[in-house]
Amino acid sequence: RKKKMIPDELDEDLEEQTGSEENPDFTIDPAIVHNAIRNLPGGSRTVLVLHALEGYKHRDIAGMLGISESTSKTQYKRALELLNTVLKHKIYAT
Repeated sequence: RKKKMIPDELDEDLEEQTGSEENPDFTIDPAIVHNAIRNLPGGSRTVLVLHALEGYKHRDIAGMLGISESTSKTQYKRALELLNTVLKHKIYAT
C-alpha cells in the first residue's frame, strides 16, 4: 500500500522538492506563476485555487464540486506536480 499523504504533508513534500519558501536569492515573476496556474487542467486548477489560495479544506471542496475528498486531494497533488514541472522548465529555460 502507498502511504496516504495528508495535505500538510503534500505542502511539505513540495517544499522539500523546491527548496525553502524563504530563499532570498530566488524570485520568479508572478505573471509566470499566474499563467502556469491558468494553464493547468480545469479540475486540478480549481482545487489548487480553492485549497491553496482561498484556504478551503478538501472536505469542503469535495462538497462544492461534487467529488470525493480523495479526488480533491489527488487533483491538488497533481496540480502541484504540474505547476512544479512547468515552473522548473520556465526557470531553467531563461
